[in-house]
Amino acid sequence: WFTSLVNIINICIELQKSRQEAQTERDYLQNLYKHMPLGYLRARILYDQQQNPVDLLFTDANLAAKKITGKSNFNGLRASSLGLDFSSNLLQLTTLSPNKDYLDDTHFVSRINKYFHFISYMTRPDEVIYLFSDITETFNTHQALDRSEKILRNIYINNFFYHFSYCFYRKNAQLMN
Repeated sequence: WFTSLVNIINICIELQKSRQEAQTERDYLQNLYKHMPLGYLRARILYDQQQNPVDLLFTDANLAAKKITGKSNFNGLRASSLGLDFSSNLLQLTTLSPNKDYLDDTHFVSRINKYFHFISYMTRPDEVIYLFSDITETFNTHQALDRSEKILRNIYINNFFYHFSYCFYRKNAQLMN
């Protein structure tokens, strides 16, 4: 009976260790969820009578999602009520295998005038996870660089042809030596 008592004590010690490890892991994941700079949204897909996806019902959001969007609460709200249109995204998502495939996309939300980069994946057939970041500043910077590049290209081309025609041709269109 003494060995049985020792086995019971060992089992209790192992149980205590595994509880501590599980708590450490929960704390780690909770801190990651709380402090990661990416927005995190969990949503349930809502279907119509014909089993076509029609809307999202948000069930969870982290602090970064609330900061990025300026929305204080997502829980229990539909995407359509927030002015978000995920209809094309929903059709693509429902074709993905849960926990295997993902979508990588960029959306413009006109209501708040921001561009977002989304990574979305299915965890179950009726649940989707969105990880996103605000890329408005980056998008605007790229547009400004593109405009500047076009202006400089026009200046260079016009300046080149002006000098080319001025240096090599006389007024009567004969080439100078």
